[in-house]
This record gives sequence, C-alpha cells and structure tokens, in this order.
Amino acid sequence: PDLVSGIIKLSKIWILPEDRKLFRGLGGMLLPQVFWVPDQFGCRGGVELGLLSMTTNREIALQYSGKSDFRPTVFEIDVGQVDRGASVNWLSQYPREEEVLMPPLSNLEVVGAPRMEMVDGVEVMIVPLRVNVNIKSLTMDELIGRRMTLHMQMSRTIRGETLQELREEVQAMRTKPQVSVGIFDRAVCERDVDDIINDFDGLLKSHEDLPADWYNDDEHYRSAIVDIVGMKRLALIKW
Repeated sequence: PDLVSGIIKLSKIWILPEDRKLFRGLGGMLLPQVFWVPDQFGCRGGVELGLLSMTTNREIALQYSGKSDFRPTVFEIDVGQVDRGASVNWLSQYPREEEVLMPPLSNLEVVGAPRMEMVDGVEVMIVPLRVNVNIKSLTMDELIGRRMTLHMQMSRTIRGETLQELREEVQAMRTKPQVSVGIFDRAVCERDVDDIINDFDGLLKSHEDLPADWYNDDEHYRSAIVDIVGMKRLALIKW
C-alpha cells in the first residue's frame, strides 16, 4: 500500500512527455490471445495485475524487447492528463532508464494494428496501446482516513435531517389553529432552530479536528457515532 500510495501521489506532479508516449519492452514473450482477438465488446488488451513499469526512452524499451529472441516486442503506450504514471528515475538504481510506474490493475487496450520496424537489422513488433490507470486505488492517507470520511459524511447527513425536521416543526406550529399570533413568534422559533444547529455544527467541528487514525479505534468510532445520533435526539428534545 505504501508503494502504490507513493506512485499515485507522484503521478500528480509528473510532467508528461511531449509526444504523450511511454514504452515497454517485452523480451521473449508471446502476447496472449486477448491482445489479438476482440472480446464481445470489440476490445483487445488486458489488465496488468502488478506494477506497470515503462520508460519515456524508446531506446531503453528496445533494449528490453529481446531483439535476440524469437519475437521482440515493444509496447507503445499513450498516456494523458488522467491516465499517467510516476517518474521514479530520481530514486532508481538505474536513473538513465527513465522509468515510469503505474499502479496495479491498470488496463492496456490495443488501439491499432501492430507494425514491424527494423532495428539494428532485427524486426521488432511495435504494439500501439492506450492505458487506463486504476483510478480507484487509494493513497495511504485515504486508506487511513476512510472511517473518518464515512463518519463525517454520515454526520452531515444527520445534521441536514435534523434541520429539516426542526423546520417542519416550526411550520406545523405556525399552522396550528390553537396557536395565536401573539403566542407564536416565527422569528423567535427560527432563532431557536439556528441556535440548535449551531450547537450541532460545533460538534461536527470538534470531530473534524480529530486525527484521522483516531477513528480506526473501534471504541472511538462507536463513541463518535453515538455523539452525533445523540445530538440529533437532544436537538429534537430541546425543541
């Protein structure tokens, strides 16, 4: 998770190559049928289960293409604003390889007919591909903060429900025939509602200020939920 998290974060600051292309050499490998025969949706390609390693340097990919093997192959991969990787040459043992990594479960789709090119007297097959990065991969911060995110979303929903129920109560009181104009003061009622919701917002703010990993303790998480549900019950009782 730490490595994938780092790749996702670094990809956001990587400057794309001008031609928007990356390369991957596949020495001594025959591509499976999914790269040749369209599926029922008319698509060819497959999903890389592990980290997807590529390079911005076509010559490096050619070196890994296995030119001395039976079927030297190079993937020519289109990248873009969303589907991009992370340059790791600055921390690589081999910085001249200009390596770029993409997270696991990235999809490689064949987008054109493979072509043969002569390289140093050897025929190399170039396969044009488009990559779709697994955008559902989470960073470590997101994984750690998942419970907090769920809790805050639920809490804001309960706040909205509370406000709606209080407003409905104000409207119901306003329309009751036994409530005279002199007794019912709409401005006072609405101010009371605002005060109650301000108390609710104060509780939400205190929960937002807690560290994300605090919610990963089951007892802490349970107490936070009890606080929010209790605040709704208290608000309606106050009213």
